[in-house]
Amino acid sequence: MQGQRPMQAQQSIQSPQPMPSPQPMQSSQPIQSSQPMQNQQAAPGQQFTQQGGQSAQFSQGGQPVGQFFYTQNYLPGNVRESSASVLAQCLADATDLLTQIKTAHWNVKGIDAFQLHELFEDIAEDLEEDIDEIAERATALGASVSGTVRTSAANSRIPELPTQAVDGIELVELLANRLSTLDAILGDSIRRAQSMDDIDTVDLLNDVSRRISKNLWLLEAHLQSPGPSRQMGGTQSQTQGGMAQSQQLTTSQSPGW
Repeated sequence: MQGQRPMQAQQSIQSPQPMPSPQPMQSSQPIQSSQPMQNQQAAPGQQFTQQGGQSAQFSQGGQPVGQFFYTQNYLPGNVRESSASVLAQCLADATDLLTQIKTAHWNVKGIDAFQLHELFEDIAEDLEEDIDEIAERATALGASVSGTVRTSAANSRIPELPTQAVDGIELVELLANRLSTLDAILGDSIRRAQSMDDIDTVDLLNDVSRRISKNLWLLEAHLQSPGPSRQMGGTQSQTQGGMAQSQQLTTSQSPGW
């Protein structure tokens, strides 16, 4: 019996072998889950949690904004997502219109060709600066945006410029109509951003709208005359058409980007 006691002691020494090695393996798993989410791309409708517990969701329908990155911007995630969607749509519309104005600038013909050539270039330069401000505001909110010609053309709500249009006055009328359309889109976008209390986006789009209105005035000055053939705001048919188009843009839902 005395020879068995050392064996019991040996067993007691060997018995505490519950392999503690799996526990460190389990503790390392949260490190993988805490990797920065801002570099991951979400599909439409997919939701992910950003640092700080905020979540951003890509809207169903339309083209998603793209990647959404973590930012310390004070606006909540849903507000930033909504404003980025509004800005992305404005970016597509404005970029499409810019290419149309440049096309008119290159092709204008007629007795006022030089004057209109210069005017179209001035309007294009203003719009190019606005496009830059719109895109930079979207990225400041944490979004990545696409301003390529293909993306803009696929999502723009601006009517296409007829390729056969080269006469100066005809181009003035066509561009005035398209500037008016963009201004109506901006008005709807301002109201959407205002409803989300994004005052910086509202302020930016207000500035863009004021420049669009000014350039619309410069174009329409070529079409207005004191004679009875034209009324304020164009002929009666033009006024009714513009009102209907503006109402349609305002009441329709913009695609959620």
